[in-house]
Amino acid sequence: FTPGQEQYWQIKKHHADCIIAFKMGKFYELFEEDALIGHRELDLNFMGKGAPHAGFPEAALPKYAQKLVELGYKVGVVEQMETPEQLAERNKSAPKGKKDKAVRRELCSVITKGTAFHRDDQATYLLGVTEDVATRTLGVAFLDAATGHFHVGQ
Repeated sequence: FTPGQEQYWQIKKHHADCIIAFKMGKFYELFEEDALIGHRELDLNFMGKGAPHAGFPEAALPKYAQKLVELGYKVGVVEQMETPEQLAERNKSAPKGKKDKAVRRELCSVITKGTAFHRDDQATYLLGVTEDVATRTLGVAFLDAATGHFHVGQ
């Protein structure tokens, strides 16, 4: 594997239920089964030879992620957390033989039907209610997905 592929698989193994949109420069890349889904559902073209690989420009993320979510998929968005220049600077202080060859990337968000793409005129909320019959008590949890505010009560 390339250093970037190693990063991808480290993230994918913990989020196998997500289609991983993996940031590489100005593009998001899909690999393996995710690329097959992107090709089938989004009409993305395959790139290169070998294992399935597809991608799209960073500006197209909202459109493609929304379509995948509407089709019932979860989308994990992996972002670059540093520039190549920052990587070079970080590597200056790394011990010999421990220099990274790829910029640091992290899973920054998981987009689902409950958290997907808010419009200014449409808030998205999630409400959970449970009842304890023995004590005649209701438990309530309320999430404003647009702002991330979470409230609980009983």
